Amino acid sequence: MKQILVCRETDPRETRVALIPDDIKKLANMGYSVKVVRGAGEKSGFNDEAYE
Repeated sequence: MKQILVCRETDPRETRVALIPDDIKKLANMGYSVKVVRGAGEKSGFNDEAYE
């Protein structure tokens, strides 16, 4: 199984996230295991619950 980790951005000026929740669902349906660090989507307007 292929695994993907979405990390939280450390640059305070960066507001993007590597993957949005919809894309993670698509990847999971393709057989990927996706882990998201707590708060990874916070600056982009996605709370942790959106990634569950």
